[in-house]
Amino acid sequence: MQVLISPFAVCGRAGPAEDGELGAWLGALAALLLVPLAWNRLWVFADEYRLWDDAVRLLHGENRLGAQRTYYGRAHASVQMKNWDAAIADYQQSILIDPSRAQVHMGLAGAYYGAKRYAEALAVLDKLIEREPRNAKAYYNKGIILGMINDKVAGLENLKKSCELGGTIACATVYLGQLKKN
Repeated sequence: MQVLISPFAVCGRAGPAEDGELGAWLGALAALLLVPLAWNRLWVFADEYRLWDDAVRLLHGENRLGAQRTYYGRAHASVQMKNWDAAIADYQQSILIDPSRAQVHMGLAGAYYGAKRYAEALAVLDKLIEREPRNAKAYYNKGIILGMINDKVAGLENLKKSCELGGTIACATVYLGQLKKN
């Protein structure tokens, strides 16, 4: 003989008193089961990194439409957390998928800079300048990095080049440097 325990047995009844009560019980049971599942998914929206990390995991290693942007987004979030190695890896993956995006190369150079890997940052910027010789931001960033490694003359030349190409921050930096000399 098999004994079935109904949720109504807890209330001391054999079954629902009214049709609406069964719906209430089923709704409560569904909520008990679904709330933990929903809560488990909500962690994805806790911060920018988790959002992009979840998106990368959903790619399953495929380089499909949007994959470049997804790796770029996670790299950017890693930079905000100063997780330089993770950012570098994701920027590199983004470049492998689509090497034509200058902002990804700039991000990679910035991650190398943050990791104090100045030679690698300069190499990325040199390749970008070779591809886009009128990229004022690339010259500006190269000038700043060269200044950081005490190559002030080459740094100033790159800042001036950036200024010539319309880089207003570079112009201000050069002007302030000249004021400082005088």
